[in-house]
Amino acid sequence: MHMHGFTQEHEMFRKTVRAFVEREIVPHVEVWEAAEIAPLHDLLKKMGNLGFLGLNYDEQYYDRA
Repeated sequence: MHMHGFTQEHEMFRKTVRAFVEREIVPHVEVWEAAEIAPLHDLLKKMGNLGFLGLNYDEQYYDRA
């Protein structure tokens, strides 16, 4: 286990998500804001291809409210 109880896999996933955001989102935010639109279809497709969508969480993290 690493800091805060995260495994090496968690850290790798976190770094992959951060790199994606820095590469695919951050450089374009101002243009998207000005146009009041973002290419969500393309972003979601890329995120799905990288395995970011449909993640499973351990039951202890579910909100049962």
